[in-house]
Amino acid sequence: GKWTLAAIDWRHGGKTVTPSDNSWEHVKWVWRCSIVTYITTIHHLMWTHWMVANSFATSLYETLGPQHPVRKLLHVHTYKTQSINHHSALALYPENGMLHRMSPFPYSELQRIFMLGAEGFQFHTWPE
Repeated sequence: GKWTLAAIDWRHGGKTVTPSDNSWEHVKWVWRCSIVTYITTIHHLMWTHWMVANSFATSLYETLGPQHPVRKLLHVHTYKTQSINHHSALALYPENGMLHRMSPFPYSELQRIFMLGAEGFQFHTWPE
């Protein structure tokens, strides 16, 4: 069947909101802004780019020589990773940067989101 959103736990408003509530449209907007900011900031920017991709590219370049066959094979997947990550940090992270201007949050809250993301990251190695 079809999924239908039945309620949203609106923490800021201190109540659970249903479609019959007058604030339903506003609360849906708040939820969308929150989830987009969370996924963009934590999962995509921090974990994918700044932590995983940057660690992978740095490890590759620091441990394997330029002529190593594995480095040559993986170079296409790490091309300009450090440059992209550096520029994203300059453009997206600062107060009044692109991410701050695109999000509905004051900068202090956006910083808190970054801290939660950093604290929640878990590095896993391949199983032996």
